[in-house]
Amino acid sequence: MATPQRPLVSVIFANWNGKEDVKAYLDSLKKSSLFPGTEVIMVDNNSHDGSVALVRSQYPWVSVFTLPYNRGNSYARNYATQKAKGSFLFYSDNDITIEPNTLTHLLDAFSSYPEAGIVGGKVFKKHPASAIESAGGYGFNPWLGIIYDLPDSDSLQECAFVIGCAMLVKKEVMKSIGGFEETYLKYFEDGDLCFRARYARYRVYYQPHAVIHHGKTGGTVTYDLTKKFTTWYRNQFHFILTHCSFLQIFVSLLFHLTVLPILRYPILRRKQEIPALWYDYVLRYKALLWNLPRLKNIWKKRQELQRFRPSA
Repeated sequence: MATPQRPLVSVIFANWNGKEDVKAYLDSLKKSSLFPGTEVIMVDNNSHDGSVALVRSQYPWVSVFTLPYNRGNSYARNYATQKAKGSFLFYSDNDITIEPNTLTHLLDAFSSYPEAGIVGGKVFKKHPASAIESAGGYGFNPWLGIIYDLPDSDSLQECAFVIGCAMLVKKEVMKSIGGFEETYLKYFEDGDLCFRARYARYRVYYQPHAVIHHGKTGGTVTYDLTKKFTTWYRNQFHFILTHCSFLQIFVSLLFHLTVLPILRYPILRRKQEIPALWYDYVLRYKALLWNLPRLKNIWKKRQELQRFRPSA
């Protein structure tokens, strides 16, 4: 519950067949310096691995909402936002764990910077252990349409956006900008949210003392790489079309569809993530075609953002 010293934080996460991840996450939440007294909401996207039964039986302090089918992470987060009672919302993935003081450090950043709307922490990968996934927050180059890591820092600093697996957001921000954009089923929904918050004159900060561990619990993690890159490119182009000026869109898309695949291919080949250079081009052009029928909605979104967006 909220106290005169601490406002109520609502922890929000979506789940889809992540029983072991959820168990590890909730066990870490129980050790939080803000627990008990933290609202925890899980939105389940029609899991069939016993996740819901596990949480309801072993973690009765979690409010569980079930959806009839998987509508993606952004929809689930928006759904939970309507249910949340906290004035601060901790949006998180189901496969993270946190340190006991993570939420406290994130909350303290808002006391230090009242203009803050979103704060993220330092994210380590679970596999390999202690490898940094995100430190320092992210920047965005609108002329190239790429995100980049800011230098690792041990001090609280402002950034363009923070990683979406663990971000603390003022509820008033969500009321002001309208929540997560549900077109982004996965990837870039965090950047889009942070950009819209910044347009609305809120600031985004990176808090290095708030530590998060991200990744599947135990075992070897496998991904459908074609699906991963397809989703990434679709959402990356959608983000560019939404947030860049028309000249920046032309330059960045030209870069993505001509030069960038050649520059990235040696890295992707070494990691065995892309079978051939031509395959990367195919995925990128398919991603662009996917966005074409959505241009009307993108234009509408650009018009809505115009009241906030600074001149390009």
